[in-house]
Amino acid sequence: MLSLTRDRGLYVFAVLFSVILSMWVSAREVVINPDAICYLKSAALFKTDAMAAVHLCAQSSWPFYSLLISWVSKLTASYVVAAYILNGIFSLITVVTFLAIIRFLSATPRIAWFGLLVILLAHDFNSVKQYIIRDHGFWAFYLLSIYFLLHYFRNLQWRFALLWSVSLIIAALFRIEGGFFLLAMPWVAWFDFSRKISERGKMFLQLNGVTFALILLGGAWVLWRHTLAIGRLDEFFYQIVHGASVLQRNFLEYEATLATKILNSSANGQVGIVLTLVLALWYVISVIASLSLVYAGLMIYGFCKKSIVVERNHGLVLGMYVLINVAVTAVFMAENMFLSKRYLLALSLTLMIFVPFALEKIYCQCQKRQWMLILVLAAIFLSGVGGIFDFGYSKKYIRDAGVWVSDNVPQNKTILSNDLQVMYYTQHFGNDIFTKAKLFAEMSEKSWNKYDYIILRTGKNHIKPLHLIEVKRFCNKRGDTVAIYKSVVA
Repeated sequence: MLSLTRDRGLYVFAVLFSVILSMWVSAREVVINPDAICYLKSAALFKTDAMAAVHLCAQSSWPFYSLLISWVSKLTASYVVAAYILNGIFSLITVVTFLAIIRFLSATPRIAWFGLLVILLAHDFNSVKQYIIRDHGFWAFYLLSIYFLLHYFRNLQWRFALLWSVSLIIAALFRIEGGFFLLAMPWVAWFDFSRKISERGKMFLQLNGVTFALILLGGAWVLWRHTLAIGRLDEFFYQIVHGASVLQRNFLEYEATLATKILNSSANGQVGIVLTLVLALWYVISVIASLSLVYAGLMIYGFCKKSIVVERNHGLVLGMYVLINVAVTAVFMAENMFLSKRYLLALSLTLMIFVPFALEKIYCQCQKRQWMLILVLAAIFLSGVGGIFDFGYSKKYIRDAGVWVSDNVPQNKTILSNDLQVMYYTQHFGNDIFTKAKLFAEMSEKSWNKYDYIILRTGKNHIKPLHLIEVKRFCNKRGDTVAIYKSVVA
């Protein structure tokens, strides 16, 4: 397990900087992300009506994160502060576990310090700290599962198999993807050819012990309740059973669209190949962007120079985690033609494990040419700064507009808005905010006059609707605008 005495300085430094980074990010954030509205509203509703909280909005159907926010808010009296405290704790677990994995794989302390630099300056990892999302908990316990499984493959102790299962079950409470790792990872035991077949069978059973128990309990629950309706687990089982057919159907639809609207008839025989290459290139570019160009280059350099040397069974574990990550995210992208950068962060965190070894290789080779190491470290720093500091345009105008409405528009006045974040800060919609937002999105401009106030979040060149009277306008330096109008009828 962790050697706190041997590496006390490393972990103290990691804890301090992780906490400082989390505090910095949460302090600078002036507008919460759209998903956060769902989690915070659901957390508040848990105190009065748990069933309503679970069905309040799309994200609340997987309620563990909202429930945690609700519990922590009892100590903070603020749901936003509670969420940021939780995110800070999860980020701290992620950082410390990342270092523990590096320390497990290498006896060289310097590689662990390089690992600290890598994780603290990981661009995408830091850039999503500002978001109130359940992914933070998933990444923390996902990395813990890697750490415990590496230990299990070293000494085959039952406690590590148990800790591995528990960590992935908790990860699955944050994101359903944890269930795929729980079901798929035990199969790696059969590929550890250094052990006898009987020993591999025992490993497979030990790693599946908790899973088998959960399946039995789930079966008993279904028989007792006489229902198969189990929330988002339905999606999980549907994907396992029908995922291949869904992927094939969607691929054929995209192929037909590509053939009829983009390529000419002479390319019909090559459409499938073209689509496959486009998806593959899109995926590779997305992974590199998530990992960062610097880290991707260092990882490739490390593999080419054979600087990353781990025991075979540990390589199997890491390779299987990478393979499952690729399979899950690639299938999602192919099915939905969409891939958010945070969906790739578990894969990026796994691949980043190899980056400190590449830095060690460069360090050892550049004793007489230290400028090369300095250049690499400078590139890492410059890449990481973008995740820590916000160089984009401020979104404060969104909050300012919502707060102005909250302070100046009576509660008995009706309001329409095209933006969920603005609606949240107006404090006019309560728990109806999600149904209202959906209604407003489907409503034609002709229906606006039946509302007292219309709040529109627009771009720079937006033209004011003729039938509305502008009351107030909030902008940022780029010209992004929230305009508050009063209906002529009102």
